[in-house]
Amino acid sequence: MTNLWEQTYRLRTGDFDSRRRLQPAAILDLFQDVAGEHAASLGMGYDDMIRRGMLWVVLRVAFEQLGQPALFDTVHVRTWPHPPGAVDFVRDYELLAQDGTPLVRGTSQWAVIGAEDRKLVAARRVDFPAAGVRDAHLFPERLRALRPAAEGRLAQTLRSPVTDVDLNGHVNNARYANYVMDALRPAQPLRRFQLDYHHEVRPDTPLRLYTVCEGGAMQCRGDDEAGTRMFTAEIVCAGEEENHGQ
Repeated sequence: MTNLWEQTYRLRTGDFDSRRRLQPAAILDLFQDVAGEHAASLGMGYDDMIRRGMLWVVLRVAFEQLGQPALFDTVHVRTWPHPPGAVDFVRDYELLAQDGTPLVRGTSQWAVIGAEDRKLVAARRVDFPAAGVRDAHLFPERLRALRPAAEGRLAQTLRSPVTDVDLNGHVNNARYANYVMDALRPAQPLRRFQLDYHHEVRPDTPLRLYTVCEGGAMQCRGDDEAGTRMFTAEIVCAGEEENHGQ
């Protein structure tokens, strides 16, 4: 049993956009892949949790992009979970170049729900192994919920594709990043990215995506037909950090 999981990946053509920038969805996909592998090694993977009538769900995820890999580069990804809270589990990530140069650092907040009733399960009932956690933090402050921006403009409407749905029966957390980038279409490389998941998006759910730019940040929210907020995302592009902090 280890409290640090490390894995090496060779980046693929589909991980990059038309400007040869690593896509946010690819970064989140790497995060969830190493998290899943680590959880399985601790006896807390998908199949283990299903047998207990439980599911892992991500509440929010964020990353800072520090460097840009090239097409077909090999990268090193590592992850570790923090000691659990009352109902949440925090997990950090690092994506490194082959020479050890940091490319991305990220963090996420997870919870466990009942597989049938979808209700939150207290962390003490999950019985996460104490030997599997590290009290080491990449970010000095706890990841907080995004503050809602102004109402924004309707940028796009879509219906969540069946091909975006994962084993849990809802849209996979990494796929939301594609919705966000399609709606915001930033011209500059990303510096920071955060996505808060409010409600499960099921297949064929009509979504309205609203966007707004405030103080150097670009925000996107996705509402269903009833006006329920399903997710909120915020990005800050390189060169905008100073404005965002004012």
